[in-house]
Amino acid sequence: MAKAMVNDHVDSFKRYSQFDSVKEFNAHLNSWLSDPAVKLGKKEVIGLKALSRYAVKVIGVANANVATVLKTAQGQLSRATYKRMIQKAKAAGMVTVYGTVRKSGAQSSNLVVFNPYPVQNEPGPPVKMNPHKQSSFKPKDPKKIVKNNVRHDKMSPAVPERFSKVVSSFYPEQGAVKEFWSMTTRAAWRYCFEHCDWLTDEAVLAFKEMISRLKQKKVNNPVAYYFGILIKMLEQKYYEDLNRLADNITEPPKGHWLHAN
Repeated sequence: MAKAMVNDHVDSFKRYSQFDSVKEFNAHLNSWLSDPAVKLGKKEVIGLKALSRYAVKVIGVANANVATVLKTAQGQLSRATYKRMIQKAKAAGMVTVYGTVRKSGAQSSNLVVFNPYPVQNEPGPPVKMNPHKQSSFKPKDPKKIVKNNVRHDKMSPAVPERFSKVVSSFYPEQGAVKEFWSMTTRAAWRYCFEHCDWLTDEAVLAFKEMISRLKQKKVNNPVAYYFGILIKMLEQKYYEDLNRLADNITEPPKGHWLHAN
């Protein structure tokens, strides 16, 4: 653990932030949680998400004490589980923890800094593509895009043709389309949307948004970034559907057994 620093209002730790927006932070956080190498249990994930709620004012930086986080988790998390979660997150590289002290010198809450999902920058031998690891795909220069040579008729029928055409315009390498679509179905499965007719439209929109951010040089891992964008889109739609269902629920008539004391 780094040398302890004096604790203060979270605004004083802005220099530790590694994200430009909450949306970017959430995308990286979702990428971490989707990586099987980050072995967090169900309650540990609850703890991490509770902590992340205090990493919004200064994006990716939280100095909430343990008691505050446990209260946010509404009894679903113990102090021991929280501490175990922090240790696992540190070991995976997801967070960096700095000890802090009060001005009096007494120990205070730790400063937890969330790290971006890692990118492998050094060249290495070819590896089999894995949707949970850094993608080796490199997009074409948008100014030099030419008609790609991907045979859409030979793509797996599980990959919609429209999605295939859009993705292969930037990533013509063998297997690229399948990797992006694999992440699409993985995201859709979380919200039971994998068989919805509109999924392709949402996936294309998410991919185009990722490409836009890529052109701004704000994306290091295209596949993980795309996954994060799509997760947020599907999550929003999921809650919109729930609210719509709730609005359609009518009150039982008088005399119904639900009104009985």
